[in-house]
Order: sequence, then C-alpha cells, then structure tokens
Amino acid sequence: MDKNGLTGFEELTLQHRSDEFSDQFSTPADPRFWIRIEKSFSGGVVISDMLFGDQDEYVAANAVVQVLHALNTPKPTEIIFRNLGGVDAPETVQTAQKVERMVEAMVMRQRRFIVGREYETRREKVDLVFRFKHFD
Repeated sequence: MDKNGLTGFEELTLQHRSDEFSDQFSTPADPRFWIRIEKSFSGGVVISDMLFGDQDEYVAANAVVQVLHALNTPKPTEIIFRNLGGVDAPETVQTAQKVERMVEAMVMRQRRFIVGREYETRREKVDLVFRFKHFD
C-alpha cells in the first residue's frame, strides 16, 4: 500500500510446492494466503482452493498472474474457481464477489476480457467459471 492508502499490483514472494494432484502456492508474508491449482489435462485452469488471507483483490490478482506464469499457462482461456462455499451459505456470496473483483483486476492487468462468467453447482458447492478472450 502506498502513502495515500492506495493498493496497486504489489507482488508477493510465493513459495511453490507440488504433488501428483496439484500445485500449491503460499507466502511467508501472510500465512493465511493460499492458492491450490489442480493438475489438469484439459487445458483449463482449476483453482480448487484460494484463501485471500489479509491480501486485497489487487495483490491476489497479481499472485494469480504470477502463479499462471510459473505453471506456463499465462493466459488460459478458462479458469474455474471450485468450492467457493455451500449453495445456501451467506458467506458464499461474499467470497464469489471477492473472486469476481480479483479476476476483473487480473484481466485489467493482463489486457484481456472476460467473455463468460457462470456459476455452477457441484456437490452442493458453488463453482465460478470464467472464460476469457485475448487481444494481443
């Protein structure tokens, strides 16, 4: 955050762990910040866990951009955010709104557009699917 209280696209130092099912990213600066990306063979990106910790949407957006570059998928055509919460849970709406703001910040930074946004229900949990168009 700068001296005026404005937050930009600050970079977090991310630590990367990998297992046979996923890649996980965290930062020592915020132990409650966490991103888990499922290893996918379909070409899309599935973020199965995303905890913002104390980070705002702009810092989280930059972290997702960093993660996508680290995984050699800098501009996927689709990102699925899994398990945002239960279908009837009030906090699911808040989480979904925060993810939407983060993705909007991410595409602004990457100079691309959201062309599709869908909510899906899977096993009584809400997923949020974004589709993108690239203009290079």
